Amino acid sequence: MTATWSSVKDHCLLDAPADMEHKYPIDARYSTAFPSSDLTTVFQFLRETLAIPRVTWTDYIEELRFLKDKGCQDVARIESQYSRLKQAGRTTNHAEALR
Repeated sequence: MTATWSSVKDHCLLDAPADMEHKYPIDARYSTAFPSSDLTTVFQFLRETLAIPRVTWTDYIEELRFLKDKGCQDVARIESQYSRLKQAGRTTNHAEALR
C-alpha cells in the first residue's frame, strides 16, 4: 500500500499543541525547527491548498483516549488536555461540529 497525501493529512493538525501524539502537530514542529523563519505562507498553503485541518475539541478527546490506551499516568499532561478541551468547547458550536 502506498501513502497518498489524503491519507497523510488525516494524521496531521495545523495548530495542535506540541505534546499531541495521536496526530502530528505541524505548526508546533515547524515553528520549533525553523524558529527565526516567517512561516505564514507555508501555513496558509497547508491550510488552504492542502486542507490540513485545525485542532478541534474532538481531537482533544481522541488524544485523551490515546493517552489512556497507552497507559499514560502523567497527571499534568492529562490535565492540560482537559483544559484545552474545555477551552475548545467554549469556542465551538457543537451542533455544527457533529454534522
